[in-house]
Amino acid sequence: MVNHPNYETMLPPARIAPILPWAEVVAAELSEKLERDIALSFDRLMASDLSGRARAFQSMVHGGMDLAQAAALAGLMEAAE
Repeated sequence: MVNHPNYETMLPPARIAPILPWAEVVAAELSEKLERDIALSFDRLMASDLSGRARAFQSMVHGGMDLAQAAALAGLMEAAE
């Protein structure tokens, strides 16, 4: 399993989400081959992605966009239905 404290409840950034299932497969395969528990962590990628999304949010808000819409477009929260 991918090593992240809130993995089950977090909403992964769009650019990282596609690799999470592959990371689980790779970690399981490595664990089996190396006969030890292996965990893959994407925390550093998510941290850099968060700062980029925060900058995008700030730019949109300063440009006059609604807070909720800017947060949804920046990926900081789920878009309202």
